[in-house]
Amino acid sequence: MIIGTQLKVINLSDSPRPQSIIFFQKNCANANKDNSIIAWNVINQLSYDHYYEIDFSNKLFASVSDYYGNHKPQIKLQPGHLYKITRETNQTSFVESGLGNHPLEIQVENTLNQGSYNVNIFRSNKLLSRYSSLIPQERAFFQFKYIIWVGILPKVKEGDTLLISDIELKTIFQQFYLIGIKKAELILVGGGPGPESTPFKFHLTNIEEF
Repeated sequence: MIIGTQLKVINLSDSPRPQSIIFFQKNCANANKDNSIIAWNVINQLSYDHYYEIDFSNKLFASVSDYYGNHKPQIKLQPGHLYKITRETNQTSFVESGLGNHPLEIQVENTLNQGSYNVNIFRSNKLLSRYSSLIPQERAFFQFKYIIWVGILPKVKEGDTLLISDIELKTIFQQFYLIGIKKAELILVGGGPGPESTPFKFHLTNIEEF
């Protein structure tokens, strides 16, 4: 059974206050048509030898929102299940609707005759992923492995869509596998002023397993 992971992010770099330490996950569903990445968690101005705690919950929730930014209440998600946006008695509903057609994917279908909706996925009360403008009779597909990506970019806020190239993904960001980990420390090193600076790097240590 996968349970949530508690991460303690510690700045031991040569930069006293590195800007915007960014965490995100990638939607790896095979049928996913939207490859945009959301800044799920952002740490700003983390001082040297200070730490910031992140709760990586195993629970996922979703809400849907319309063109005007109005949201339906969040519902808890289960991999392998189908969720539908429906219209009943002149009211739009967002409900669980049994099993989907893939055991690991979360699927959301817009069954309305008209009107598109955004599908918003949350982990630990923060926006993790979004499928924009799900049109009538279309499905969105989500699957998240127990992997987290972390890197540093300037001027990024939580919930922002990250416009990063494949090269930036490989050179700026690192990925960490959290399955089986109950607690761990994520240490930031590198950085520094001027030409003597080195690339920022993270490493996972003091790992406590389930």
